[in-house]
Amino acid sequence: MTAVLATAIALDALSGLGGFPLMPRVRRERVASPLVGLATGVLAGATGNISMPALAYLNQLGLPRDEIVQMLGILFTLGAATLGLMLAGHGDYNATLLAVSGLAVLPGVAGMLVGQRVRGKLSERTFRRALFSGLLLVGAHLVWKGAA
Repeated sequence: MTAVLATAIALDALSGLGGFPLMPRVRRERVASPLVGLATGVLAGATGNISMPALAYLNQLGLPRDEIVQMLGILFTLGAATLGLMLAGHGDYNATLLAVSGLAVLPGVAGMLVGQRVRGKLSERTFRRALFSGLLLVGAHLVWKGAA
């Protein structure tokens, strides 16, 4: 499943950088949203990664960068909380893991603050290029990690 996820992330990033959409423009959001949510949930359950295909879908909605970032923040927060609750429910979460997870939030918050400042200075086009370049790196890392 990690290889599937890595491929999906890399392909989405390449399509965004190249300007050729892999997913058609969303015309019926009421129909598409639950289907994308289900697919994202299945992949998240199988891989622990909450980004795909939701990120590709949000991009195809044509949202401005601030709304994409807000939607991703909501997606990642709810997804991480759900995964954490599921781990706790299965007894796979202990106090040490909870403390490490809590500490890991600190660099995440620092990154968000820096990202807000940088995002405000970037044009929409530059923001999207940076986003897709970062996703391409994530996809490549997952491919490399899966091959190792």
